[in-house]
Amino acid sequence: MGYIQPGSFRPPPKVTSAIVRIDVYEKPALSLDDTDAFFQVVRAGFSAARKQLRNSLGHSFGLAGTRIEEVMHEAGIEPKLRAETLSLEEWGKLYDAFRGQGLC
Repeated sequence: MGYIQPGSFRPPPKVTSAIVRIDVYEKPALSLDDTDAFFQVVRAGFSAARKQLRNSLGHSFGLAGTRIEEVMHEAGIEPKLRAETLSLEEWGKLYDAFRGQGLC
């Protein structure tokens, strides 16, 4: 939305501030049957900074490489991706695959 320069504040901070806008959905963006399980998958994906999803998810859920790749392919997610590259919709698909396999 915009930025505010440090000189606009007293004392001036050492960073430029950003103006953000937060839009609230009228209804949830994803239809989840278990919000806690969804966030379990998301936390696992982000558990190892800058690691590929197959590594962070596999480690967090105790799954071998081929098994985690099967689950990810079921969700239509490339195992070499990193957590920060997934959209909310893709996280929903990954959650559905984990739920379908009884992993969370």
